[in-house]
Amino acid sequence: MTYATSGNTAPHHALAEHCQALREALERNAWEEAETIAKKLPLLIEADRRASSEPSVDAKERRTALLAAQEALNEARTHLDPAYQSLCKLLTAWNVLPPDPR
Repeated sequence: MTYATSGNTAPHHALAEHCQALREALERNAWEEAETIAKKLPLLIEADRRASSEPSVDAKERRTALLAAQEALNEARTHLDPAYQSLCKLLTAWNVLPPDPR
């Protein structure tokens, strides 16, 4: 998978790459891979926060990378929402969840 980054990759680029990899894994229904990637996101977010205060960080480049990360996560959501709805319907059918109040 292409989400492995080198040590000299800017944190905002690594974050964007991992968000894209998460979207791709969810698109393929590779749930374990998606989980592994998702577990790395908090560390990448924290690394980006720390690095963003450095004067050498290009704000425009960082913003572009973070917008790409956001877009990838929004696209990933389109794969998660149907799975979530299906699971809720299944659990409701099994009488594990209360009926939807709507």
